Amino acid sequence: MKITARNDAEAREVLGFISENILDYLAEKIMERLQHYIQTKVYDFHPQVEGGYDRQYYDGGLITLFDGYEQAEFDGTRTTLRIEQNPDNLYVDPDNFIHGSNYFKDVTDFLAYLIIEGASGKRETPFFGSKTSPPAWWRSRRDFWTPTVQVFQQTKMDTWIKQSLRMMGLKYMKLG
Repeated sequence: MKITARNDAEAREVLGFISENILDYLAEKIMERLQHYIQTKVYDFHPQVEGGYDRQYYDGGLITLFDGYEQAEFDGTRTTLRIEQNPDNLYVDPDNFIHGSNYFKDVTDFLAYLIIEGASGKRETPFFGSKTSPPAWWRSRRDFWTPTVQVFQQTKMDTWIKQSLRMMGLKYMKLG
């Protein structure tokens, strides 16, 4: 692919296009890793049951809380990408204590925090069970976010940027 820019505005536009494509590709890879770590760190984690616990598979479990990203956008000076949780995707059944209860407010906005931290409301009266011997497995930290970020911070990012540029027909050359 040959790219010619006749002035700084065209060069900025071309670089914006390239950076949007790179970030969109990185977002796809990050989402793949995030889904993987949600599965392995959250759903496959259950010390008392070999192989993890059975998900209820209601539409809107934690996997669909992080179901996508907004496409990268170039504003003329910077390219932005947002990956965020979407609480509207969660199935909520307070009568059956699924993603909330009638005894506590809707937890969909901070469900990821509760899972990552192993939090369950007040320490003296946990909202999601008080089993302490052995401790309730759902109150154990199940951090799916940190390993996702670590993969991004390690060498994978360079590899993904190279792949993204190759897909656009561009060469990758790292200087320094």
